[in-house]
Amino acid sequence: MAKVKYNVIFMRDDAPVKRWRISSWCIKLFIFIQIVLVVISILGTYMAVKFFQEKEKLHLSLMQTSKLLNDTKFKLKRLENVQKILDSYNSEQLQTLLVNQKFNTPSMPPIDLNEIFQSVDLHLVGIENIQARYFKNKMQVQFEVNNLTSSRTVKGRVDLCLIGRDGLEVDININDKNLHFEINRFKRIKATFILPKSLPRSEIFALRLKITDKTGKLIFCETYPLAHILV
Repeated sequence: MAKVKYNVIFMRDDAPVKRWRISSWCIKLFIFIQIVLVVISILGTYMAVKFFQEKEKLHLSLMQTSKLLNDTKFKLKRLENVQKILDSYNSEQLQTLLVNQKFNTPSMPPIDLNEIFQSVDLHLVGIENIQARYFKNKMQVQFEVNNLTSSRTVKGRVDLCLIGRDGLEVDININDKNLHFEINRFKRIKATFILPKSLPRSEIFALRLKITDKTGKLIFCETYPLAHILV
């Protein structure tokens, strides 16, 4: 039996008739290819939607894990700060402190470690390479403020205060324009101030650093024991 062929005729008014003979297997192959392409398109769309859903799930899981990690780091830093303040006392001072807290003697009120190591971090800025040094009756502090956001400029102001060994916060009389910042990446800040007369060097325990944004909202606060940053 001869193979079946189909004739395709092309006609134009100003041209002779043209005929094109096509085998039946060519038509079947063309139809088969179209079906395969449709199936591939459907499978591709399905896989794209599937991968997109998986990506969204992974992104959500990553955000939850990052939040948990940040909370854990925050709690760990507080515990490390408590350890630092305990290490700064010798055994006799620590024993006296515990006795005074136990009996709540009026000569030395209980020290609130949570208040001493007040910590705030909205992950907008970060502090690195903080150092402090004495000269004469002054203290010089220098550090880097880093912009932790990748999408916008961060504007704000740095405020400094001292923490005494009794746990009380002593304000510093300082008015330095360098403490204001507007950063895309980072800014090196150096500030010098006169030590308050009410707080001798021997009674200074830590330096507290606070950062507020342009609206006055507190976005960072950390207490640095002086023994760890003094050079």
